[in-house]
Amino acid sequence: MVYTLDSFISKTQENFDINRISIDDAIKMLQTGTFDKYFDRHKILSYLKDLTKRFESEFLSREFCKHCGSFNVKEIPSGYWKKRFLCLDCGKTFMQFGVIRTHFDDWVVGEVAEKLSQGDTIREIYKSLVNKASAEDLKRGNNNKIPDEKSIYDITERLGEALSKYTEFNVLLTGGISCKRLFIDDFYSKRTKNRKLKQTTLGGGVLKKPNVSKRKKKKQDTGPFFYPIACFDPDRLFLVNLHPAFKRNFASFNLAIGRTVTLLNGLPEVVMGDKLGFMIKAAERHLPRSLVKHIFIKRKPWRKGELKLIERKIKDIRRTLHKQRKFGTFRLIKSMVIIAQVNENYLEPRKSLGGKSAAINVGIPYPFKPYCWNTFLKWVRFVIYRLPSILKVGLKQIPGTPLRPSTTAN
Repeated sequence: MVYTLDSFISKTQENFDINRISIDDAIKMLQTGTFDKYFDRHKILSYLKDLTKRFESEFLSREFCKHCGSFNVKEIPSGYWKKRFLCLDCGKTFMQFGVIRTHFDDWVVGEVAEKLSQGDTIREIYKSLVNKASAEDLKRGNNNKIPDEKSIYDITERLGEALSKYTEFNVLLTGGISCKRLFIDDFYSKRTKNRKLKQTTLGGGVLKKPNVSKRKKKKQDTGPFFYPIACFDPDRLFLVNLHPAFKRNFASFNLAIGRTVTLLNGLPEVVMGDKLGFMIKAAERHLPRSLVKHIFIKRKPWRKGELKLIERKIKDIRRTLHKQRKFGTFRLIKSMVIIAQVNENYLEPRKSLGGKSAAINVGIPYPFKPYCWNTFLKWVRFVIYRLPSILKVGLKQIPGTPLRPSTTAN
């Protein structure tokens, strides 16, 4: 009996169709361990590396169908400010789309991500979009829609969610991050209060100010303040996890370290951190002393400068969040932290790594321009929407039943 790809995969015990598989399904299969039953991850990784070499020359400027992933598409003349296409394979029509679902152009999303990673405020991002839109109008001859501040927040939240799924899929597909040392830091910094200095007279007494009209007391800053818990691999300069939390308690460290362990390929040899009780307790739960050496002392047990870049990035994010109150939510903070993490891992070239980024150093395949947000976002869109075609390359085969997984051969 001859099996077709759709008919066989849809009858398996997991009951999934490879042509409809999403990145969420792939992440779930990688987490539960069922991915290797059906796919060869080494073939998929080698195919992705080959795509990254040909991406800019062959696929970057080409449009493909977001329903079936086919490049056999035709542009339909329309009066919309976004282009419309017809897929000649599946017969469906679609409008030009980006990494997230939005009616703004791709360059708008890329500009928002780039400015957020630099620590700019939402107001500064809006001004930058307005200035750049005038140049884009002259170049393209149409009116570009510019998002208001609330829409920029919405773009940030959805972009952070998409990037989170993409990065988790990449790490799990490569088998996890192998690190010998794991640094844990919560970037704690006390708030400075305005202290009233007592002025003294020449005789040493306290100078009493004359009674003046009562002034309105300035409200104490109650803006969003968070403690990003960073789990960092200093040998490969890879930021494994960056977890935002509003409280420095056991629950926050438990979530941060627990998620980090799921992204590692085995346990590290050494875990280092501050002498904080909640951090030590959470590390003991996920990284027991019988298997991992613990170094928790009052002073930070790492060399000066090893966390310098990410510390500066956290300060930029805090400065950004300090100036915005109207639409601030924890989901927004989490999205901004994810964008900062992606910028540090994927888009920051490291001199110590020969100009490569940390993600390339750990074996994650993506285009070779680590400093360009627009190219990176187009690659993320390419992987998310063409994931079924990418997974078909690594589908396991057995003589006699070409599409049958090896686990069902008995």
